[in-house]
Amino acid sequence: RVPDALPQRKNVKRNIRLFQPAVMAGYRRNRRGTHNHTSLLAIKDVHDPKSAQFYHGKRVCYVFKGLKSKAQVHSTKQGRHSRIRTVWGRVTRPHGNSGLVRAKFQTNLPTHAIGR
Repeated sequence: RVPDALPQRKNVKRNIRLFQPAVMAGYRRNRRGTHNHTSLLAIKDVHDPKSAQFYHGKRVCYVFKGLKSKAQVHSTKQGRHSRIRTVWGRVTRPHGNSGLVRAKFQTNLPTHAIGR
């Protein structure tokens, strides 16, 4: 007897992740120097170049808090102030065989962002 096909699930709600956290591992470098315009990012649950290729061309954002509140640039309401700042960038390609990716940001990331 052939077992019946499994009933198909209907209306299964799945958590859709809209972002994936990452850690800045450092700058692209060679033996003697660093290239500060390209950051290396270690994305969570990415451990090989094939899975890192998925993120090619995706936008990335470095979020941090400043000391003083500033007016928000793209706010619909006038007079909104916040300490939160962002630097946007884009993943350019995989880096190495461990799943790191290279990313270029609008402004180079500061060195204290390494490990965060």
